[in-house]
Amino acid sequence: QVSASRLGIDAMASPVLKPARTVSRPTPVSTIPASGSSSPTKVVRITSRSPPASPAGQSAGTRGGYGSPAGSRSPTSLSTRAAPSIAAPAGSVPALKLVKELLHPSKTWQVREPTGGQLQTFDVRWSPDDELIAAGYVDGGLRLYDVSSGKLLHSLYVDDSEDAEMVQRQIKYRAKMTVISLSTVTGLRWLPGKKGRDRRLAMCDSKGNVRSYAVPVVGKDMMNVQWQEGGEATDFGALQCLDWTVDGSNVIAAGSTRKLLVLDASDGRPITRIGHDDPSVKMSHSNRIFSLRCASHSPAVAITAAMDNSVMMWDLRAGEAVRAFSGPGLVMSSGDPVDISQNGDALVTVSHTIGGDVALWDAGGSGIMSSMSLTMCPGGATCVQLSKDYVSTEMVIGTEGDPSCVFVRRTDKLNTSAPGGRSWDLSLAGHTSALAPIWCADFAHLSRRAVAGSTNGTLTIYSL
Repeated sequence: QVSASRLGIDAMASPVLKPARTVSRPTPVSTIPASGSSSPTKVVRITSRSPPASPAGQSAGTRGGYGSPAGSRSPTSLSTRAAPSIAAPAGSVPALKLVKELLHPSKTWQVREPTGGQLQTFDVRWSPDDELIAAGYVDGGLRLYDVSSGKLLHSLYVDDSEDAEMVQRQIKYRAKMTVISLSTVTGLRWLPGKKGRDRRLAMCDSKGNVRSYAVPVVGKDMMNVQWQEGGEATDFGALQCLDWTVDGSNVIAAGSTRKLLVLDASDGRPITRIGHDDPSVKMSHSNRIFSLRCASHSPAVAITAAMDNSVMMWDLRAGEAVRAFSGPGLVMSSGDPVDISQNGDALVTVSHTIGGDVALWDAGGSGIMSSMSLTMCPGGATCVQLSKDYVSTEMVIGTEGDPSCVFVRRTDKLNTSAPGGRSWDLSLAGHTSALAPIWCADFAHLSRRAVAGSTNGTLTIYSL
């Protein structure tokens, strides 16, 4: 486990985020002080080197949102060293094995034709026991698949069936695309470590709703909503991402408001909001947040990525960002471009530029420790997820433009001159082309498999 002094956070202390039980609904508080700490947390900003050549500098991904509003605050930069980038060889890279495809329900329709824009997969997640895969779509659908059989178990908020009369009369029609009324499922996360009847799945959507579901053990059981918060009548904004804290006590969500929304995981009650426009916060994102990950090594730590091309590490207990990672070489406009290792020693980012980099950052603030240019993927990387083993030895990366799924391996080695006495190397472990751009991916918990969600609605499971 990474030492607390390197992270600047008391990683072993329990966050005091969950409010005391009261009969009436509590008023959200602005910040929550760090236990055992009398001095302010040190704020460090890490910047990377110059970017690789790119015609436009940024690809045309749309998941991240809109441009930066005027008057937004951004943190001050502090330069530091960065590791040299290594071009990934494209010659002798093994092809990934296609294990299974989980098809969008429209692939089985006989006469009905979906509008293309409805098929896109926005988020995909393995359940902690690897038995189920949950996926969220642009059409507002939340779908649950059985991994072993490949069958669709549940569809929520959409009708995945064809009209019987239309099928009988062979009348072909196109499903209507009502963008205005759609509530896109933008984020999904399973409650860590739970299986069977204890499974819980949290989701958020583009209309500011946050829900928690009790997930069935067998296909015939129904998915039951445990609680729901938000919606267009609230000021949650358009939510883009969420996650559970590792102890399961809180759900953290974020989106267009540029704030972290902290909810009580037992009933969804808002506790506090952290970030933009809070005068007590030293730094915050200046544009919408579209990626969020709660750390597995501490319930007090979370990381976010935003349209301002920065990644921030947050101390949820203290209610502030403690580090920011950014630079001209880091371009993020959509997808899920950041993750943190299981033991908390490193962050990984991917850059949404032509031949952009995958970079490993020291979580303790020493900058980029290793990076690699994805020259075999000219379309730009949209998402990255680390493997779930303790040291996160592998990662899966999805790209668009020239769609690909890539496995990259991280190798630790002794280095007395490096922070913590170790350094890391990155190498290509596997690569395969995809039929459609990949916007989301996730690593399995108990095996070396990964699932990638594409814009044609197909979920593809790969392995080495």
